[in-house]
Amino acid sequence: MGNITEKLNIDLSQLSVEEKAELAHLLIEELEDSGASNMHDIWLKEAEERYEQFKNGDISADTGSAVFERARDKLA
Repeated sequence: MGNITEKLNIDLSQLSVEEKAELAHLLIEELEDSGASNMHDIWLKEAEERYEQFKNGDISADTGSAVFERARDKLA
């Protein structure tokens, strides 16, 4: 971590819950203003494209249990 990040972490740990919430709100607003607000649209488009690929047989799907089993194996 850089010096600025380390100092911010120390300073943040001293804030009240209300102050942290206010800061989080300000950061989210800044991110939304910077173009991140269309992130929902980007993920929606990706999901729709993948669903079409699945329906057309271009990609396959795994069951949730299989996905979680592989994740557990990788974390073990």
